Amino acid sequence: MQLKIFEYGSTDKPSLVFLHGASVSSWMWQRQLHVLAKHYHCVAIDLPGSGESCLVPWHSMAATAENVADIIRARCSQSQAHVVGFSMGAYIGLHLLKSRPEVLQSLMLSGVTTRPFPRPWITRVMLAIVSQTLRWDWVIRWQSNAMNLPAEFNEHYHKDMKRMSPSMLRRVFDEVLGYELPRGLKGKER
Repeated sequence: MQLKIFEYGSTDKPSLVFLHGASVSSWMWQRQLHVLAKHYHCVAIDLPGSGESCLVPWHSMAATAENVADIIRARCSQSQAHVVGFSMGAYIGLHLLKSRPEVLQSLMLSGVTTRPFPRPWITRVMLAIVSQTLRWDWVIRWQSNAMNLPAEFNEHYHKDMKRMSPSMLRRVFDEVLGYELPRGLKGKER
């Protein structure tokens, strides 16, 4: 099964690849895509287990980074791209930097931790409980309001939450909770 890819702008322009966070999909970049497509070739990917790729099994961030690298090589000029990642997408960007730096022109990442969580067991217990409620309509509405999600995206968010697998979300967070920057990327500890 293939990942769903959305492309905007001319393929002869520099490529920007957008990687979304967990529990959402490429729609989160919609406003940026339409503005940036005037000057760039924009590629937004629904990552495994998410959005229109919800039936594509999630394996790991490293495996997803390999999928993204393949997409960059196949669809982006000079087989390289500027990659923008948020949350889960940012971790995947870091995996790209570690394993496939040749496909990157630059990275812009937001929402990553640089050290493992100090007491991951607490977060795992909370996630086990919360992940069972994520498909409840009132919980989805509450989360949408808590994030100040613009009304135009509520339907997308609701749909993504309904089709996202709680086990996929737990597996993503298992990786995040123990994540450490790769050795070559670590700066001096303060």
